[in-house]
Amino acid sequence: MDNFDLVYLIAMIILILSNFLGIMIVILYYKRKDESDFNEPFFQDYALNLIKGANEALLDLDIERLKEYESNTLYNIHKNEIETAKYNGELKSFIFLKINKLNLIDYKKENEFEKVICKSCVQTKEIIVDVNTKVRRDTGNVPMYHFMKFEFIRNKNQNLDICPNCGAKLENNYTTKCYYCNSIINNPKCTWVLNREEEFVINL
Repeated sequence: MDNFDLVYLIAMIILILSNFLGIMIVILYYKRKDESDFNEPFFQDYALNLIKGANEALLDLDIERLKEYESNTLYNIHKNEIETAKYNGELKSFIFLKINKLNLIDYKKENEFEKVICKSCVQTKEIIVDVNTKVRRDTGNVPMYHFMKFEFIRNKNQNLDICPNCGAKLENNYTTKCYYCNSIINNPKCTWVLNREEEFVINL
């Protein structure tokens, strides 16, 4: 092998390696771009509004409004609570008086779903809601602090272009209500919803 062949071989190796490096850079860029789609500061504010909105909708006995904030799983649980309350004449539940900063403890992707789990110290007070008048009355119990864990989910692969109720074209994939018929669009693409809420015990 003469010097020309050696130089040619080295040049080809460099070219191949540079192409491979370029491909890897593109792959890593789009992977990072996909991961950076999750914005933690924005999510914390959004998640806090979901918790407050769901709690208020439950205490207002507003089944339709609950769909804006909750997954089908949690919505069905609260829907049953409201239907039972209508039978009994009253709903006994807790109002969230104060929710401290949400601390993100887990983020993961499972199939087409993204899941985020947060924990917080929440001040609550037990109240009773009259089904007919929707008036809230105090039970006399003092406010309590609970350590709560909240799970949020979203389906990034879901893409709704038309309203499932009236068939009208949706303006974007982030809306939660149809502009034409005012029906609630449950779980639209890239919209986080509250999937689970539970109290947890801190082991000392």
